[in-house]
Amino acid sequence: MPGALPLVIALGGHRDLREEDVPELEVQLGEILAGFRRRYPHSPLIVLSSLAEGADRLGARVILAQGLRLVAPLPLRPDEYERDFNSMDSRAEFANLLSKAEEWFVVPSEPGDSRERRYARAAAYMAQRSQVVIALWDGHLPRSEAGTAQLVRFALDGVPEGYGETRSALDTDERRPVIQIVTPRQNAAAHVVHQVSAQYHYPAGDGDAVVTARPFREIWQRTDDFNRDATRLTARSGHGRSGIRRHLLSDADVTPLSERFRAIHRCYGFADALSIHFQQWTRRTLRGLLLLVFVASGALQLERLRPQTRALSITYFAALALAYGWWLWSRRARFQTRHLDYRALAEGLRVQFFWQLVGLPGSPADHYLRKQRSELDWIRRAMRAFDLGAASIDPGVDAELLARRLQLALEHWVRPELNYFARAAARNSRTHWTIRALGHAFFAVAVVLAGVTPFLAVSDPLLVAGSLVAVVTALAQVYADRMALAPLAKQYSRLSFLFTAAREAVAASVETRDYAAGQRLLRELATEVLTENGDWVLLHRERPVDVPRLR
Repeated sequence: MPGALPLVIALGGHRDLREEDVPELEVQLGEILAGFRRRYPHSPLIVLSSLAEGADRLGARVILAQGLRLVAPLPLRPDEYERDFNSMDSRAEFANLLSKAEEWFVVPSEPGDSRERRYARAAAYMAQRSQVVIALWDGHLPRSEAGTAQLVRFALDGVPEGYGETRSALDTDERRPVIQIVTPRQNAAAHVVHQVSAQYHYPAGDGDAVVTARPFREIWQRTDDFNRDATRLTARSGHGRSGIRRHLLSDADVTPLSERFRAIHRCYGFADALSIHFQQWTRRTLRGLLLLVFVASGALQLERLRPQTRALSITYFAALALAYGWWLWSRRARFQTRHLDYRALAEGLRVQFFWQLVGLPGSPADHYLRKQRSELDWIRRAMRAFDLGAASIDPGVDAELLARRLQLALEHWVRPELNYFARAAARNSRTHWTIRALGHAFFAVAVVLAGVTPFLAVSDPLLVAGSLVAVVTALAQVYADRMALAPLAKQYSRLSFLFTAAREAVAASVETRDYAAGQRLLRELATEVLTENGDWVLLHRERPVDVPRLR
């Protein structure tokens, strides 16, 4: 489905394969890739391979035979790279596979980098952009800076500073599992018996392989769950775009952009629409639970007027049973979790789209969800799938195009977000103060009724009214707390001030043709917004939808 989040696999291996092992290696690799397709049927697979001789090309043939997408990050320019190939036939095979790749590009290097260092940079790039590494590897430790063992080390231990993108010292290394296809080499000792087989290696954890594997499998599963939900949204709406309510740019502005931008644009549309869909179900669940608890409390209090009334007892137990049943169903359906996850994904993709549109270097995923490293890793890693390609390395935006794109960012990101946050801050503040005022009023009524309680008969309706008023007050406060009205009003107010300043500063940079200043401002704005988005997720996760427990 266009706009689906892909699962990205890095593939590497030895060059000096034994001829007799090639058929079995192809079978093993084909089974692994087919297994991913079976377990995650809604997610397209992108495989990264540098197309070196041996295992890389064996893998490329299997990938293309299965109809998967092949992307080739090269350590050197093709003409330089070919010097490492042994024959004209090998160079012809490389050119043929390169022409069949969806995209190829040269991974950036530093002046003075050795040939081995450039190979290591390509391995680091593939490790950082992938969600799992498949290595046709004999299991020996790295002998040099380049090689398959180095790719495995980058995956399992993280890419150290100096090989990939710069990162903050506060960030932990991103690690990923390695599926090793045990691969004998031509120079293997004759007395050592090798058997082609697949083994799974996970980054160091608590020693329990099942526990260590779980978070990575959850990343893959959540990606596939999103794609499945987007597919269902498309099926319900009849065709691809009718289920999408909002867009980042108009069709006329998106059409001239590259396929990568169009993919982000489509994916944002699905994430936004799905977030709204599950937000509606989350709110219906909360309101329904509050209403059912009120009904149960009402039935319990009315028994004072008509003791031992079967209908009231049935109503009480039925309302509570229905409330808990609804709550369990909502937890199983993960309404709130999916709402928060898809909202976080949509906001991340919105920032990523405009980040790349104005040619900012680096990846916005590096600045996103730092406080939610464990439970929302899948979102950051999904965003990295849209960082693939030459455009993410060197955007190459000239001055005239940059001016146009800065203007697009102003018109379709900064100003709409400013208007949204200003309205949302006022709406949340107004709703919060209304509920608070009603709560005070109901509480005052409850106090007055409590004061006259000693003078009333046990069956007096005023006693029931006083109790129900207290229940309404408590439920209103529960609603305000679960909706996070007060803290969100403050957060939205901060963001409105932030976007106001950005609107004026970026507009001034465009007017004075200081486009570099405009880029710097938008980068600063983007990082601040990503931080606020992460805080928004935390705020709501701390307020799960639950059956109110009134005392």
